[in-house]
Amino acid sequence: DLDPFGPEPDYIIIGAHDYNQVRQMGALKGTRSIWAIMEMVANGTTLIVLDQADRWAEQMSVYYHKSIKYTDIKNFGDTGRLFVGDSILFSGLPVNQAMNWEYQTLYRRNVRGLGLAQKGLETIVGISAQNTDSIHNALTRVPFGTGQVILSTLNLLPEATSRKPQSAVAKKLLLNLLEYSK
Repeated sequence: DLDPFGPEPDYIIIGAHDYNQVRQMGALKGTRSIWAIMEMVANGTTLIVLDQADRWAEQMSVYYHKSIKYTDIKNFGDTGRLFVGDSILFSGLPVNQAMNWEYQTLYRRNVRGLGLAQKGLETIVGISAQNTDSIHNALTRVPFGTGQVILSTLNLLPEATSRKPQSAVAKKLLLNLLEYSK
């Protein structure tokens, strides 16, 4: 649990959550709602969003000094293909390629990506498909004040608690997010 009035942490990880409840965190009764989490990020905290990244991107696009330009979330179903560049966040994992069998757990269910203008952000994992010319972001880093926001549409949360051997790559990526994103 995060205390919006307590000391500012190095990291805030957003997993499965009630978005509207989190958005109102720190608002005083009878005053305009503030987003205490984003204030912490502006002051140096790293925010890692693993669920509902589209809702967070939309808020950042509209309310938070237009820190990104968000257009949409695209559901690629089972036709989307993920690819990873060269990022410290993938230390010890295959990089500079389409995500191959090592990343098989990230392809379960459907794959989605955020439509974001590329200026001012780092695309870490992109997604596209044969039937489209658009490239969306599945994992991206956005500078915000002296902090940063990492937005993910990757299927990481179910793998965090899985005992299946194939979830090791997703777990390694989660550990890398904590170790290298500061």
